[in-house]
Amino acid sequence: MLHKHFIKMNHTEEARYSITYDGISKEGDRSCNEDSTLVVRQEEDYFFMVADGLGGHGNGNVASRTVVDSIEEYITKEKPHISSEDETECFAQIVRQAQDALMNKKATGEFGDMMTTLVLLHIGEDICWCHVGDSRLYCFRKGRLVSQTLDHSVPQILVMAEEITQEEVRHHPDRNRLLRAMGKEWDRGDEFVVEAPIPIEADMAFLLCTDGFWEHILEQQMEQCLMEAEDVTVWLDRMSEIVKKNGEDYNMDNYSAIAVWIKQE
Repeated sequence: MLHKHFIKMNHTEEARYSITYDGISKEGDRSCNEDSTLVVRQEEDYFFMVADGLGGHGNGNVASRTVVDSIEEYITKEKPHISSEDETECFAQIVRQAQDALMNKKATGEFGDMMTTLVLLHIGEDICWCHVGDSRLYCFRKGRLVSQTLDHSVPQILVMAEEITQEEVRHHPDRNRLLRAMGKEWDRGDEFVVEAPIPIEADMAFLLCTDGFWEHILEQQMEQCLMEAEDVTVWLDRMSEIVKKNGEDYNMDNYSAIAVWIKQE
């Protein structure tokens, strides 16, 4: 779907980094793909996003596309320059206006109770991300997984209560029961999580993906594919092969992912 390359100078002007990315979005065994993916560039800021429309609520494809298109429109129109000082608040504004756009479309009565997940990654002067629902972001350094987002779901609560393991989330009977999503009414102010900015470093990699992708591949397999891949496309292709093979007997959901590599030149 995507494959771009650019050279970026970090804010100290002492190092140059190449950033490459690639992505996929497949229907799986479903008749309609309700996932949406998008990459937006605004000068030296890059935004990567993956959204998964909730099929059980209807018009999931409209919900996910509304959210990513709204984010693209906001970035293009407002041209936010995101720095570490205001990154959290800027992210909050981006996500809130996308939520408003989705709620306004729902208010017309034409699209029912549509909802979607969202994971959004920004790479600019530094790196930051946020998510809502159970689409995930994985962060790797030097080939090793160092952090991942925690799902806003019932099984994730069970993991935190030490009643099940993180791996058992993948096929838990309540895995699709989300506690937060774009398109739900928001009233508490903590409906999405913005991670604190981190500096750009060499040999970093990111994977943004829907649950239809991560439920069929273990984190150890992501690492193994990363260590053996010569470029970001090969990494994504090898992971996708595992996802497709492991999902053959599961009436596969839509599965989408964007993979990003950062290398020092």
